[in-house]
Amino acid sequence: MENRENQTSSTEEMVTISRAEYEQLQQEKAQMESTRVRLEAERMCFAHTI
Repeated sequence: MENRENQTSSTEEMVTISRAEYEQLQQEKAQMESTRVRLEAERMCFAHTI
């Protein structure tokens, strides 16, 4: 009997990346989040001036 509980139905593929690539992606993610927070704050300030 095969255990299928841990299998996913996702069509995404698993890939292997280096530690350097992972750290670069984490840094980019943090920068994007910082930009998102800043833009959201600016949007909120702009909305209050209208």
